[in-house]
Amino acid sequence: MTHSYPKVLIIGQPFNRISGGGITLSNLFKGWPKDRIAVAVSINSLNSVTTDICDNVYSLGEKEHKTIWPFGYLKRKSPSGKVTFPSNECLRNNVANIQPSMHSYRSKLVEYFFDFLHFWGLFHLFSYYKITNEFKNWIDDFKPDIIYSQLSSRDLIKLIDEIARLTRKPIAIHIMD
Repeated sequence: MTHSYPKVLIIGQPFNRISGGGITLSNLFKGWPKDRIAVAVSINSLNSVTTDICDNVYSLGEKEHKTIWPFGYLKRKSPSGKVTFPSNECLRNNVANIQPSMHSYRSKLVEYFFDFLHFWGLFHLFSYYKITNEFKNWIDDFKPDIIYSQLSSRDLIKLIDEIARLTRKPIAIHIMD
C-alpha cells in the first residue's frame, strides 16, 4: 500500500526532544518523508532543534519578527532565513553559531524587561510578524498542502492567518493542554 503524504508547513514549533510540543510533533511526524515537511520558527526555538525528521527550517528573525519603536532598539538582533545544519543531530552545542550572545549587564536588563512583558501578557502589544519576500519565496519553493501550528501567541495567530490567505491553504491547529 502506497501512502500519499501531504506537504506540511509547520509554523512556530520545531522538532525537539525536550519540550512537550517538540516531542508531540516528533511523534506525529515520525516516518514522514523529510521532503514533505518544512518548519518556520523563531530563533529562540533553534537551540534544541533536531533534524532527524525535518531539516528544512526557516528562522523567523529580525526581518520577520518586528518590535515597535522604541522597544525594537532594545531587542536582540537575530538572523532571518533558511537555516543550514552541520549534521543531523541536536544542535545544543552549535547554537552559538545561530543565536547572538548576551553577556553584558545591559543585555540582561533588557532580557528581564522582555520577560516581564511576556509574564504580564503585554509583549503582544509591542511585536508582530511580517512576511518578507525571502520568507514568501521559501514558502513558495516548498509549496505546502497544509499549514500546521501549535498556536502560542497573538502575533503567531496573525502570521498563520496571513500565510493561509497568501497560500490559500487550509490550517491545522493543534491545541496543546
